[in-house]
Amino acid sequence: MACSTTCKQCTSKNSSTGHRCKNKTSKWSPKCHVHREVEIKPSTLGPNSGKGVFAIKDLKRNTIVGNYKIGTKKMSSPELDKHYPGDTLAEYVWSAPGNTEHYDARQKPRPVAAMFNACREADKRRLGCKKKAKISGEGLVVLNQGVKKGEEIFIGYGNNYFK
Repeated sequence: MACSTTCKQCTSKNSSTGHRCKNKTSKWSPKCHVHREVEIKPSTLGPNSGKGVFAIKDLKRNTIVGNYKIGTKKMSSPELDKHYPGDTLAEYVWSAPGNTEHYDARQKPRPVAAMFNACREADKRRLGCKKKAKISGEGLVVLNQGVKKGEEIFIGYGNNYFK
């Protein structure tokens, strides 16, 4: 893995040998792409909802399940305005606190952090889905409650996204 930030060794260990994985990951994610706790598959929101992020195993609160700073294009506010002029919706963009740094994940393949769906009010009533993760000020997608194996993980897109 070529890192634009400091790389480190994956923290996962082989259960039979006890040896640590030799893959590299960024300082923002303790596990490499092979040992993450989530997978991408069709969303439970319906056929027009694309793909979502699902737990591969039961996960505890505060587990990091994505990082918006990995695999995205960092932009300044003027660059963001150029790519998304006027009222154009900046899909797949996360803005750091203070709105001075923006991370655009619209290129493909998209990083895991850009694949989380939001559960709108209508979806909550129809499907009973619930926001179970948030994006921290550092761009990490962190569970704010536990998630069961096979469950789709939803985040909030912000108050103005669906307006």
